Amino acid sequence: MKNLVLVGFMGSGKSSVARRVAPQLEFEMIDSDSLIERRAGLSISQIFETRGEEHFRRLEEQIMTELADRNRLVIATGGGAVLSAVNWANWRRSAVVIALDVDSETAFERTRHHQHRPLLQGEDPLAKIQHLLAQREDFYSRADARVDTVGRTVEQVARDVLDLYERRVAD
Repeated sequence: MKNLVLVGFMGSGKSSVARRVAPQLEFEMIDSDSLIERRAGLSISQIFETRGEEHFRRLEEQIMTELADRNRLVIATGGGAVLSAVNWANWRRSAVVIALDVDSETAFERTRHHQHRPLLQGEDPLAKIQHLLAQREDFYSRADARVDTVGRTVEQVARDVLDLYERRVAD
């Protein structure tokens, strides 16, 4: 059975939706950022600070390559995982990819109290979110399907994700 990969910007609800959907599919839930942290023995922020974003992205690609060889997984990716051609190649061969959409204001509200968002450190995080969202839009549009998360509960989004996944697998 194909994996389900959830992509989307930080604060789009990937991890929350994955936790809700995985038991319903009887799949294992994997949060790729948490897996990277466990393997590296460092937080995402520490990896960015000490090794840089490029090193983090390489670790992320390694994880995605490993996970593509498994099945029956719901994978909540990091927000920037979509930037990698390696990740897309792995997902295309092993998964249904669903993008969880969020607007900049909602992403800001959902993430502004989190200290572990290295890309939002510094001045004017809302402007940074707007810039990153615009930069990543073309990548999110490559997903097999998209679900809007703005103004919706995790349960509502999870229901849509399950429905879209089941339709894609049936095709």
